[in-house]
Amino acid sequence: MKDSFLLFFITSFMSIISRESNAVDCIITDVIGGRCAVQFKNGSYYSYHNVSRRALLNLKLQPNMSLGSWVNHNLCLSW
Repeated sequence: MKDSFLLFFITSFMSIISRESNAVDCIITDVIGGRCAVQFKNGSYYSYHNVSRRALLNLKLQPNMSLGSWVNHNLCLSW
């Protein structure tokens, strides 16, 4: 029982976000771990850690947010 709750808890904070975007195919988010992976339209794939959990949760909860703008603001400018 404990293991199934833990699995539910972890997977409920992980998601694949795919929206209409010119540059980004999808973003896989891990809110608890503060990580995400971005797959771009050109086929490249990048993983990021120490990502703001607030930004990840905001991306997950805001369906109209641009993926490209989110990546530029939260991943590219923070390095």
